[in-house]
Amino acid sequence: MEREMGSIFEKLLSLYERNDVHMNVPLEDFTTEVLAGVLGSNQAIIDGFVNEVLHIPGDHFRVVTQKFYPLDDDRNCRVDMVFYSDTSICFLENKVDSTEHTGQLRRYEKVLSQLKDQDKYKEVYLRYCTKNIEEVNQLFEIGFHSLRWNDIYRYLSSYNDDSLVHAFILYLERTKLVKSGEINKTDLYVMTQMQETLQKLGEWMEIVSLEFSKRFGDATVKPGNQGMKEIADYNRFIISRKKAFSTGSSELIAGVTFDENGGPALFVQLWGNRNNSKFEEFQKHIVEREAVFDLVIETDSGLRARYSIPLEDVINQSNPEKWMHRWFCEHLDLVEDFLLETSNLDWNIQILRNVIAQQDEKTFLLQLGSGRG
Repeated sequence: MEREMGSIFEKLLSLYERNDVHMNVPLEDFTTEVLAGVLGSNQAIIDGFVNEVLHIPGDHFRVVTQKFYPLDDDRNCRVDMVFYSDTSICFLENKVDSTEHTGQLRRYEKVLSQLKDQDKYKEVYLRYCTKNIEEVNQLFEIGFHSLRWNDIYRYLSSYNDDSLVHAFILYLERTKLVKSGEINKTDLYVMTQMQETLQKLGEWMEIVSLEFSKRFGDATVKPGNQGMKEIADYNRFIISRKKAFSTGSSELIAGVTFDENGGPALFVQLWGNRNNSKFEEFQKHIVEREAVFDLVIETDSGLRARYSIPLEDVINQSNPEKWMHRWFCEHLDLVEDFLLETSNLDWNIQILRNVIAQQDEKTFLLQLGSGRG
């Protein structure tokens, strides 16, 4: 069985997620601590970060995290990251999938103003980092600037030779904290071909959708608006059934993936997340049949079993559409067999079937939705 390897920070996050005490992982806090560790490992990196990303002059900066600055009206005022030197201090608030808490930046401004009034620092600054573009409709009396994780990513990319920085860059990419980057000339060419390509894929997916629905009923995700979201989020064009078995995350998927190692590929996949109540039984069934699948991959979040074939192999056939149709039929039938053999997983997918003959009270001849008897 193949096991995906991620960066050290992904592994640490996975361990933290599995801790029974921390069922809801504060990803913002985790990422903040890792960033502070990376920056603090090298004086040149932290000074460059403050100068180029936070737009603050000076050197010999240090950083601390989750620092409390009690206010009269808020004894629990805590700042994500504090960058400071002998003369300057900056508060940096980091957001991942959340937005500013009511009055949060105002409280930080109040603390910074007090520090300046008390002559503890000559210059005070407030910075706000987000994953997505977020407009802050406030005017501040101190120096304020907003930035995004993309800005941090771009800066750290210049230190990619540093193993610790490289691991953090991988973490930012794989947790999708950074966007895809700038549009280039290659993207412009792809845009001109996009409509025609998606139209062709859509025609292929009509066949896949028909065969999928024959066997497993209505899909949760279908090509179209949902399919476009799958392309953007997961680099694939699919039909699928989510919550395929038991309770927790699971999915049955069929379609085209664009990020297979050998290039675009047809694939049929069963996925089970570790949060599924039947995950251990699912894992046992997959391992017992590992040789039946083209690929079985276990990750920290779950297990997927996949049939796949490079799209290049398909288009080289004399009749690609017919060949593709047959390939999906054969492999959807294999999944159908798997579902029938593993009823203990409490499948939320009803295998479509019709009674076409009856010998006695206990003996029937059934025809499955695929047409098989």
